[in-house]
Parts: sequence; structure tokens; C-alpha cells
Amino acid sequence: ADALPVNIEIKQADFAERFAAVKGELAKSSSANLLIIDQFGIMFEQIVQLETTDVLFFVSSATFSLIGLYVGVIPVFLGICWLPALRRLGPGFFVFLMALTAGMLVYLGIDATQEALELREGIGDALQGTGLVGIGIAGSFLLLQAISRRESRAARGEAEQRTSLAFLISVGIGLHNFGEGLAIGAAYSVGAAALGTYLVVGFIVQNVTEGLGIIAPILRQRTSLGQLALMGAIAGLPANLGCYLGGFNYYQPLALIFFAIGAGAVFQVAWAICKRLLQDMEKTPRPLTAFSGALAGMAGLWLTGLLIK
Repeated sequence: ADALPVNIEIKQADFAERFAAVKGELAKSSSANLLIIDQFGIMFEQIVQLETTDVLFFVSSATFSLIGLYVGVIPVFLGICWLPALRRLGPGFFVFLMALTAGMLVYLGIDATQEALELREGIGDALQGTGLVGIGIAGSFLLLQAISRRESRAARGEAEQRTSLAFLISVGIGLHNFGEGLAIGAAYSVGAAALGTYLVVGFIVQNVTEGLGIIAPILRQRTSLGQLALMGAIAGLPANLGCYLGGFNYYQPLALIFFAIGAGAVFQVAWAICKRLLQDMEKTPRPLTAFSGALAGMAGLWLTGLLIK
């Protein structure tokens, strides 16, 4: 049976002190009868249902670091490690892999947009959540588009352009992984250990395929280990930062903005890949291969989503 409600009378001036004093009582009850008195003597009374957990779930900073490595860094580098084997395959597979990457990024963008729109419902009307989502998506898309065009003009040859595209894919995936880290950290911080575990497993599988997407533009050229390491770090390390922020200082409007930024980033990178792919297919048209690759990319991440929900 639920414990009786706790009666709490709090004046605005000493709110912090009184709340700290009754924390122990709150932990033993399922509801609280709050009576708040402001500086003008006006009283507000409300019965509040308290969410409690049977087991206190504590996650240290070291644990969040390991989660970030398992979710972001290690899977991305596992995907990148397939580079030597994939180079032996023919040009048809190259088209398929590029289209696969574009399909995955489009799906990730849709997923991040949905996450941002869901968070919009919990931040209140004053912040105009829909507008924040639009600003984040459009702003990151246009910024990366400007950077992409500048890099394309500065690049001297096709090899440099493909390397720039690979780095751009890393940036887009990194921004998306930051949002994933926020979701995982927030799940653990509120004690939802089962949800956090499912998210970790699902994102590990997903990020291995993202590592393949990073190397897709550079299959036909030699790339230094330093560049590959930098690409993997750009794509994977933001998951660590997201885990920290989500676990220790989760702020819903900030999470909304970063999900929107991640969505705009991956949409722009998908657009850049499609343009590159169309240029390549002018020499060797393979429309059905490109279609099947894009469809496989989206379907693969959809199946991953089924596993974690």
C-alpha cells in the first residue's frame, strides 16, 4: 500500500532549504501535498504524485566514458577497418555502398527529426519548440552546405574532394551520435537501466554500419591512417560528450536543439553524397544498384530500430 501523502509548507524565500530538509520524507511517500507561499502571501496548493524507483541506479563518470566508447568510437572504427577488404570489390559495389550510406543518413535524419519533435511537447509553448527544430535543421544544413562548397573549391583534385566528403560524413554522423549519447545518458540518469541497455545495443549495431558509410567515398584511393583515425574520432567521440551531458546535466530544450542540428547535418551530407553519386554514374550508369543500396540503408536501420524498441 502507498504511504500517506507528505504535507509540505514552503515559502518562496526559503525554498531550497526547506526542500532539502524534506527530501527524506519524500523518498518514503508516493505523493506530496505541496503548499507554496510566495512573497505576497499568496498560497498555491497542489497534490503531486512522486515517481520512485525500488533500486537506486548510479552511473559514474567512468561508466559513461565506457558507454560512449562502446556506442560511438569502437563501432565506428570497426566499420572503418573493413576498408582494405572493400577495396577489392568492383565499381558496382562502390555505387551500392555510396547509395547505402545516403539511405542510412536520410533515415537517421528522419529519426533525429522525430526525436526533436517529441521533445518539443515537453518544453512549453514559450520556447516555440517547432521553431527551434526548424532553425536547428535549416541552420546546420546551410552551414554544412557552405563549408562543403568552400572545401570543394579549395580541393585540387578528385581525391581531395572525396576525402573532404568522407570528413563531412564524419561530422554529420558525429552530430547524430551526440544526440544518441544524450538519449542514453538521460535514460541511465533517471534509473531506466533496461531502456539504456537496449539503446546501447541498438546504437552499437547501427554505428558499425555508419563506419562503413565514412569510408565509402575513399574506397578507390589511398588514405593515411592518421586521416582514418581522425574521421573515426570525429564520428565517434561526440557520443561520449552526449552521454556526459545527458547523464549529469540533461536539459530538454538543449537536447531538442542538438537533435535538430544532427538532423540537418545528416540531411546535408546525404545530399552531398547523392550529388557525388550522380556524377560517378554519368560514366557507368547503375540506377537499380543505387536504388537497392539506398533502400537497403534505410531498411537496415529500420530493422535495427525494431530490435531496440
